[in-house]
Amino acid sequence: MRSPRWDLPEEILVEFYRDTAASTPLHRVGEVRDIARAYLYLLEQPHTTGTVLTADGGAVLA
Repeated sequence: MRSPRWDLPEEILVEFYRDTAASTPLHRVGEVRDIARAYLYLLEQPHTTGTVLTADGGAVLA
């Protein structure tokens, strides 16, 4: 996930995000808002219980 919580030099982050994006089917790095949208989706579903929603841009498929 692209997040300000990463405590790394900018040049390392740029390379990390580029390599991560290249390795996923969506070809982009996840954003904090992607996780927030997944969380809200689960909150809005009254019939969803005990579900694990994987929001990883398809990384488990790669």
